[in-house]
Amino acid sequence: MAAILSYRHVFGVKANVKDGLHYLDDFVVVYSAGHHVVKYNIESKVQEFINGSEGSRGITALAVSPSKTLIAVAEDCLDGAHVFVYHARRLFRQKSLATPEVESGQYVSLSFSPDEALLLSLGAAPDWRLVCWHLDSGKPLAIHQVTSTPELVMEGCSFCPTNPTKLAVWGSSVLKFLSLEDDQRISVLPHSSRFTERPAQTYLAHCWLPDDLSVVATASGDLLLFRRELFECVLSSSPSASAESEADAGPAEVLVPYEGGFLTGGAHGLVRLFAPSDDEGVYFRRTRRFLLRDAAEHNARIHTVAVSPSQDSLAVMTGGADMLSLDLTRALKKEETRFTRIGAGTHGPPRDRDEGWGPGDPSAAAAVTGLDVCTRKPLIATTGIDGCLRLWNYVEKTQELCEPFGEVLLCVALHPSGLQALVGFSDALKLCNILLDNVVPAREITIKNCREARFARGGHLFAAANGFLIQVYDAFTCDLLVTLRGHSSPVRSIRWAEDDETLTSAGLDGAVYRWSWRSGKRVSEFVNKQDSYTAAESTQDGVTAYAVGVKGFLEEVEFASGSSRHAVAHDVVHGQLALSSNGRMLFSGWADESLAGCVASYAIPIDADAPDVVTYPAASAEVTRMMLTHDDTHLVVAGADGSVLVMEVRDKEGRIPLREASARLPWADEVLMTKGLLEEMATSITKLSEKYEELVSNNDYNMRMKEIQFQERMKKVQERYQAELDQEKTQLQLLKEETEDLQREYGDRLTAMEVAHRAELQKREAMYQAEIMGEVSRFQQLKAEWDASGAEQRAIRQRLVDDHERHMSVVRQAQDEKLAAAQQARRDHEKSNADRLKDWRETQGQMEGDLEEEVEEMKRTYQTKHEFEKTTILRYRSENGVLTKKFEALKQEIEEQEEEIRALKDAHGKREKLVADLRLQIKARVAAISEKDGKIGDKEKQIYELKKKNQELEKYKFVLDYKIKELKRQIEPRETEIQAMRKQIKEVDAELEAYHKVNAKMDEQIGELRAELDALQAAISRGRGTVRSRKSQAEALQSDLEELSSLILDPPKLRAGILAVHARHVPKDLVVARADGVVVSEYAKQEQYLAENLKTLSAKLARTTAVNASEMERTVRRNLALIADVKELRTRIASLREDRSRVGSVPAAAAAAAAEPASARARRGPGAAQVDAWRRAKEEVRKQIGLIERALGAANPASRVAAGAT
Repeated sequence: MAAILSYRHVFGVKANVKDGLHYLDDFVVVYSAGHHVVKYNIESKVQEFINGSEGSRGITALAVSPSKTLIAVAEDCLDGAHVFVYHARRLFRQKSLATPEVESGQYVSLSFSPDEALLLSLGAAPDWRLVCWHLDSGKPLAIHQVTSTPELVMEGCSFCPTNPTKLAVWGSSVLKFLSLEDDQRISVLPHSSRFTERPAQTYLAHCWLPDDLSVVATASGDLLLFRRELFECVLSSSPSASAESEADAGPAEVLVPYEGGFLTGGAHGLVRLFAPSDDEGVYFRRTRRFLLRDAAEHNARIHTVAVSPSQDSLAVMTGGADMLSLDLTRALKKEETRFTRIGAGTHGPPRDRDEGWGPGDPSAAAAVTGLDVCTRKPLIATTGIDGCLRLWNYVEKTQELCEPFGEVLLCVALHPSGLQALVGFSDALKLCNILLDNVVPAREITIKNCREARFARGGHLFAAANGFLIQVYDAFTCDLLVTLRGHSSPVRSIRWAEDDETLTSAGLDGAVYRWSWRSGKRVSEFVNKQDSYTAAESTQDGVTAYAVGVKGFLEEVEFASGSSRHAVAHDVVHGQLALSSNGRMLFSGWADESLAGCVASYAIPIDADAPDVVTYPAASAEVTRMMLTHDDTHLVVAGADGSVLVMEVRDKEGRIPLREASARLPWADEVLMTKGLLEEMATSITKLSEKYEELVSNNDYNMRMKEIQFQERMKKVQERYQAELDQEKTQLQLLKEETEDLQREYGDRLTAMEVAHRAELQKREAMYQAEIMGEVSRFQQLKAEWDASGAEQRAIRQRLVDDHERHMSVVRQAQDEKLAAAQQARRDHEKSNADRLKDWRETQGQMEGDLEEEVEEMKRTYQTKHEFEKTTILRYRSENGVLTKKFEALKQEIEEQEEEIRALKDAHGKREKLVADLRLQIKARVAAISEKDGKIGDKEKQIYELKKKNQELEKYKFVLDYKIKELKRQIEPRETEIQAMRKQIKEVDAELEAYHKVNAKMDEQIGELRAELDALQAAISRGRGTVRSRKSQAEALQSDLEELSSLILDPPKLRAGILAVHARHVPKDLVVARADGVVVSEYAKQEQYLAENLKTLSAKLARTTAVNASEMERTVRRNLALIADVKELRTRIASLREDRSRVGSVPAAAAAAAAEPASARARRGPGAAQVDAWRRAKEEVRKQIGLIERALGAANPASRVAAGAT
């Protein structure tokens, strides 16, 4: 069975596809590469493929539905133009659209309707037919010929995004707005006279805008504005009218709507943004312009622009086959306007091609001329007609290096170590060193136009084709070791054997030679003058070789006999071959210029009659190079369209072949670097380390300063909140007392309301009882009326039943008469049928006799035929036995294939689950990364702000130093005053201590009195509760007794009522017992004793009240004296405040203490007001001293320590 190939990655872009780049979401784009449509995840670098059709000439146009659920692909097939519609997520084909009414072989533009029910396709020359497809039925809904002039070139078509019946098509001298009618006909909407009077132009692009507007770009640089499909004006901001430079004057070749305005792209790598304008007569103005970073280079023409669904990103495709993206969010904020590459890059067209590569150009415009794969690194080296040597990493799916040389490169050979490469130029073959970030030529070998060169497996030799000769060189010294002569035409293929002792070559002279390089002679040879071979592969034993040429045959060559056979005959030309090391897998690449390039996989040995071959689409043009990796796990295919396709190779059982244990060795990570680059990197590292240390020290200093400031702020906040907490505690205590008073008040109210409610309830019950009795009597009256009406209705029903029975008897009699007539008619028909049956039987007897004679004659005829067929059947049975055996063998193979398919499906399901899990992880990691990016940005802003504040603090420090010097001079004469104030403070402290002792004793007395008061209050509240409950019980008993009084005349009810009252008010578990005499006497004694104590406590309370009243009078007199002292202190405070204005402000804590409520001071007992006044005076003086000491401490740390100790 042929080897199985699975697509892994494709490097490259097919830039000649119309609208060849689209966003599916913010991180997934769709574009064409090779003969595929690629769905590429920008974050994870994962590609999914929609394969092109086999036998197709390539993909010509792409379109994505508005909801991003469908992808339309137009292909140029052999049997005509086709459009295939795929599901965007699962990538399976849903519809295939084709019609014979389109004469051209391709569609140049596609567009989905806004409701996704229709698809619009524009055919190419010569008929330029516009086809509107109905996607559900897969058939054309309407067809319209845009122009009858085949020389004109049409650019595109589109649906109106808000109205599926409006269409637009544009091109050379043609701009039409169309309408899709109800009768499945497309009609042309007329232009206004203002537009028809304008000269004919080439219309390059068109886009629909909100408010029934649309914009059309012309080749002359004008932007035409249309309103409701009628010409409005030429925009004043058109490139032709507002160009500031030659680059700005270029026409817009693509238009894309964006946030009410539109984006344009065109020559010189310029993207313009036009936004709506509020100025009268100016509809749109150009607000921003974005330039590609390599716009000054070649092929910077932008021919495709796509905007992400969130409109945060912009993607463009250029004529150099580059895909670039721009973050519009940051670009509009002017933070960054740099384009970044999507994917790993690609080979482009030649550098001398100014227009680049775009829609309508041939696919073979960016050919890859050389290809080789490294052994010790996962690298692929390619060269192209764009003059670039590129290194690709097929494991990480990235481009490692791109080195432009400025001229066409003809071939490349990569050293097994990946550190050197042979590159073929038109004037020489150069051995180049591959450094970290560039490629440097080291040696030149005088071989002109070398198109084939190969390193040996060990890397110590390399062979190069020099016209008709093959020259073998030493890889280390570049000395010529041997020249192999024998070909009479240019050599096109060189392959080394596994042991590096022999090599196989093929040339355009039809010769396939196997050489021994040591002897310089041919070991084996084969010559076919009828063909020209472009590639050849030999097995490891050197017995068999395979070659392909321009005749389209795959030749199997036997060197021993010198003969060959056509292993496979094809209708297409094969140009490349790749043979696995074990000789069991063979691959060939198509090189037919009229078809897209494919890869054919063969099973060895090849059955010429029924070859086991599977074809895989690869490039959109011919396959120019193809090679297997050293371990036969990957096949690398390069095409004339610049694409490089990496395919994974599996055997018929789905396993990856590993030839030897060395294939599982880890990849090498060595690189070449020059001494100058190392020194430069060391210098850079040193500078960065110094800068890092400086930043660390600055950051530590700033953090310490911030910590000091934070501690000071924290201390102030704690003091403020402590004062507020004390005040709130006082208020809470007051609120609790008010709450208890309110509870008592509302308890009394609630009891009164309950009594009133009970009386009202009894009153309403009596009232409603009377109403109920009235309703009962009314119900009985209505029931009597209903009985009377029921008897009348029953009489009416009986009359209706009697009338119905009479009517039914009349109808039944009429139906009986009709039935009798029908039975008589039936008897007449039966009699006539019996007569006809008798005639038919007589006729049948006559016919049977005639038929017997004919049967006998036919029997004799068919007996002779039977004998002949019998002999034929015997012959067929023998042949059938042979075919049955073949069928059983085929059936067994089919079962094996089905088992293999089931295994592949299971593996595919597991991979889909794994992919889904990985996607979820990717989304989570993307969200985490974006969050970290935001945090990093915030930290950077904070660091920048801290640096600015640090600079300001340095300036402030200089000012403070000057002020400190001034304060020193002012503070020295005040030290004497401070000593005097300290003595006064000591005296005030002594007086305060005495007051504190008195105050403490009074606090103890007040606490005892408050405890007694609380106990009395609790006893009173309990007594009030008991009284309330007893009062409510008494009132309930009184109401019950009043009810019983109404039953005095009815003794039985009175007895029952009394029992109910007894059960309601007397607890069931009440036990009545007689008290002991001793207990009763002791109770009397205790009662007498408590009464005497109560008299004593009452007298004591009266005396205490009198003493407290006298004490309050003395306190009032003291307060009056203290008020005079306070006035005197206020004068002193005023003078101190003047000093404070020069030194600093009084802390908030002293102010909070001064603002203490008078009620709180009064509760602290006698003499508290005087104590508080002295305390405030003390705090004022102490704070003044502290401010002066801090000012001294800032200038002299030693003095600050002394002040703290004091």
